[in-house]
Amino acid sequence: MMDLHHHHHHQHESCSESSSGSCDHPREELFVESSHHYEELPVSSPVAAAAAAAAATQAVVAGVVVHKDKALPSSSSSQQGKIRRSISCHRGGGCRRPRLPFVVLQGPPHAFDVAWTYRQGADYVALCLWIGKDWSWLQLRWTTTAFFFGTTAAIWMIVTCAYLPYRQRIYSEAYKGVILCCWLLGLYGWMLGDLWTLWFVPRSDKNALMYSEFGNAIARYVLLAAVILYTLFYAILVPLDVFAADRDLAVVQMMERKSPPLPACGRRYFKEFRMYSSLHFYTWVVKDCLWSWGFPLAYFFTFCVTVALNLDLLMRFAHHSGDGASGNNLYIDFVNYFVSLLWVAANGLWAFGELVANAAATEDQFRRYTWPHWQNIRHTTFQYRFAAGWVFLAAASILVVFYSHWIVRSWQGKLPSLAEEEADFENKEQEYQQQQDTAPESINSIGIIAENAVSPRSVVPFMEPAASAEFV
Repeated sequence: MMDLHHHHHHQHESCSESSSGSCDHPREELFVESSHHYEELPVSSPVAAAAAAAAATQAVVAGVVVHKDKALPSSSSSQQGKIRRSISCHRGGGCRRPRLPFVVLQGPPHAFDVAWTYRQGADYVALCLWIGKDWSWLQLRWTTTAFFFGTTAAIWMIVTCAYLPYRQRIYSEAYKGVILCCWLLGLYGWMLGDLWTLWFVPRSDKNALMYSEFGNAIARYVLLAAVILYTLFYAILVPLDVFAADRDLAVVQMMERKSPPLPACGRRYFKEFRMYSSLHFYTWVVKDCLWSWGFPLAYFFTFCVTVALNLDLLMRFAHHSGDGASGNNLYIDFVNYFVSLLWVAANGLWAFGELVANAAATEDQFRRYTWPHWQNIRHTTFQYRFAAGWVFLAAASILVVFYSHWIVRSWQGKLPSLAEEEADFENKEQEYQQQQDTAPESINSIGIIAENAVSPRSVVPFMEPAASAEFV
């Protein structure tokens, strides 16, 4: 024991006598290998094993897998050796750093398919129809296109978002589809009251104002019903997990495996990502309901919440590139959620012009408003309506370019079919699952290394051979 103490004392003196002021002993480096980058974490020799074990333990807690073929080195390895760990991001824990490049640079993952429009893309087709309806309604004079897009959107939502999920026994999606239909029908009644009174009712008709108020009343109470149904969904049905049986369906499992990870703060409340993504529509319905009832402060609060949720979903779709080896491409989702962000921004400008800057515009002023001409926007209400029209134009232009580019590349045969993409996704998921099945063996090896690292005798292999012999 005295010789061992003398040995450490001699090392301390040699460190203090160095001109650099730091110890020149060999140092081990904990070499961490992530999905796209490497980090070197230097640690001093006497505590290298403990630090490595602690890092491995943190990796397990964070939900990562340490591969067996790149496990921590044995005690006989050189002090200059590097400890390599290959980390595979686990879906539940998620990667702390976004995967690059952004999904927006990847392009569509599969060819355009008609089956996609009423299966995975039903909501995105409805998005195109809704934007056409709102943009036409905003311009006041585009009555034909407003009623065309509004009627088509209503039929599409009833069939694809309510009826088809019910036929497939995805009752949670059918329930939300009914709410979305109520939302759309309420807005359709509101639009009908505005445009019908403005262009189809003679000025001499004394009941003209009553027609407009009737349409607005329909909108208020139908939107209120949609808010109540959505509130019941998130306040009672989701916490009680009433729709738990939906998760056993293959189509739901496929949707969930292709979705980004849930936010850390919502993993206890939301069982699935689609429940979290629907929260964005819930706040949107509340926002429109408050607009119809004329509550500006509450409206703009829910407007900010809706924008925040939309931005969070947008960044999750932009950074997510799949689970494990899947490499899932969410380019289509990213583009559509970006267009949704422009849509909610245009609605905010439109609502601000009516709720805050509305200085009692006359019916003649509404009749003279024509977009995009400047001479008829002196009234503050029309200034915000005018700006919202350009935002709608940007959203519609992005959709036209996106779908045109997608259809042309599909027609040229440069993209795999939807069936091929789904089969490839399943194969990669199976490979990823096989990697996950080997996790218990790797975790057991980590436990053995951690147990040895904290043992007093684990320091012995790092000493000189003579000192080790004297200690024994």
